[in-house]
Amino acid sequence: MMCPMKDHAPCRGAAFLLAGLMLLGGDSGTGLRAASARTTTDRMAVFDMDGKQIIQDEVHLGIVNGKLAAGINYRDVAGVGGLWSPPYVSSNFLLDGRVNGEKVPTTKWTWRPFQVEREGNRGPVAVSSTTTMIYGHRAAVVSFTFKNSGRTAVPVEFLTLGWLDSVRDWGFARPASSTETTLQADGRRLTLRQGQVAIVLAIDSDEWKWETSGNLGHAVASLPAKQSRSVNVIIAIGSGDKAAASVNQVLADPAGAIAAAGREYARQVGEVFEKLPSLESDNAQLVRWYHRSLVHFLMNRWEVPEFALQPYYSTGSVNGGCVANYLWNFGEAWEIFPLFDAPAARTHIKQFLKGDLLKHFYFSPITGTAGGTWYMINQEKIIERLYQAGQPRLAADILGRLLWWSDTMPYWGDSIAANCKDYRRDTPLQCTFDGVAAAQCVIFGVFGVSVQPDGDIVIQPSRLPFARQLALNGLKIRGRSLDIRIDERHCEVRSGGRTIRASTGGSVVVSTKDGALRLAN
Repeated sequence: MMCPMKDHAPCRGAAFLLAGLMLLGGDSGTGLRAASARTTTDRMAVFDMDGKQIIQDEVHLGIVNGKLAAGINYRDVAGVGGLWSPPYVSSNFLLDGRVNGEKVPTTKWTWRPFQVEREGNRGPVAVSSTTTMIYGHRAAVVSFTFKNSGRTAVPVEFLTLGWLDSVRDWGFARPASSTETTLQADGRRLTLRQGQVAIVLAIDSDEWKWETSGNLGHAVASLPAKQSRSVNVIIAIGSGDKAAASVNQVLADPAGAIAAAGREYARQVGEVFEKLPSLESDNAQLVRWYHRSLVHFLMNRWEVPEFALQPYYSTGSVNGGCVANYLWNFGEAWEIFPLFDAPAARTHIKQFLKGDLLKHFYFSPITGTAGGTWYMINQEKIIERLYQAGQPRLAADILGRLLWWSDTMPYWGDSIAANCKDYRRDTPLQCTFDGVAAAQCVIFGVFGVSVQPDGDIVIQPSRLPFARQLALNGLKIRGRSLDIRIDERHCEVRSGGRTIRASTGGSVVVSTKDGALRLAN
């Protein structure tokens, strides 16, 4: 007879922590700061997704930069909806753009973790926009180009509003703002102030001037016939002085700030593929699924000075949902997280150990205090357990049913439908850290990599019925770099200039002491 789930939680949590510490023993990663730019150029678009493929609703769609999460109202070309930058929140913030008094519907758009590009038309006016998160700031830039092919001038208007609060409790639910702001317009600049905190907006063109009406700010310019205009709207949130300083810095060179953001994003993508192995296969969708899993390392990483840990990897991130750290979600990445950011894995484990695991199962990002509960979620975690339990056919069957995730969602939430292409909409956890467990199940499940108590590495791969060829290149573990290839009949392992082949279903042992390769008995 099984005990109630709540009775198993502390033991399972302790097991995750101990196993994670064993993996940490031989890896000395330095986090995102040690990036290599060697593969950034060809990897730049790896996480891009065409908007027409995305099934997420607007309320669940967002972008991040480690200090700020912004909602994207992708059905129109201009919409930004909500700002979450712990401890600051403006859940009802809105930036809206209109042509001739009407929204411009989006006809084409592209998502990437820090940026969204959109295009659309309203009558004879074509509009394109790019919303870019500015790394190192609680700020974003929305860049517009308006092209009027008509015979008459048309008004182009920006509107904004937002309540604002400073919140210390960032748990499972999205924090919501409830305090109205006072608006102050000063030419191209608009400040939405609430006490000592503020949202500051600025336009880099003298053709638009902000005006206020109650809690609404608006700026209008005329777009002449047969002409085009390009303009940037800079947005920053935080303490009044710091928000203004961020706006001033970006406003001085918006194009430079956007280019710098692109370079930093490319560096971070390069970091992912420098630290983690690359996957090759004749099944392209499987490779996309593996890659999409890795995006959660970028989406859920915060560098917020008010947080207890630096950096901090949250359970959720998009639109402020579930920014607390739940041990279940954290623990499910126990094998792959140390490969990517070993120092952060250590600090997070230590933070969990400061709490009473017999009573609590998460910690707050700002205070570090413990609380919460435990529950099991998501199919991709079951796959690895089935491989470890000696059930490769059942594991492969489930894995094959999940590959559609890669082509329909830019990131994955806490629950995804198993009987149709859909996801859970009644949860704030729309981008869960343990989405990286999909890549983990490929490395440690399909390829059968495991670390033994003596430090040796055992590789016992399994074939997939929907992929005749598989290769895992550059797996850095326990001070070794491994390349593993699987075909229909053999497994080949390379490390340190040595190569060994085993029959499919056999095992290879890599000695941590001297790097020797041998077939398992």
